[in-house]
Amino acid sequence: MERPADYLEWANRPQTAAEDEREATVRACLRRGRPFGAGPWLEATARALGLAAQPRPPGRPRKPV
Repeated sequence: MERPADYLEWANRPQTAAEDEREATVRACLRRGRPFGAGPWLEATARALGLAAQPRPPGRPRKPV
């Protein structure tokens, strides 16, 4: 596949707000180890992989008093 004639201009332009938001979402998914997606697919994938719907708080669980 050949690069478009304006490839360098396209590659060097600033990201849009939507691209920034998507990048932040992808980074959050990577950091938490959860699938990237939306809606029923995300729920089904999380269930199939045995991932919790709500992440647990960081650190060790507190001992019962």
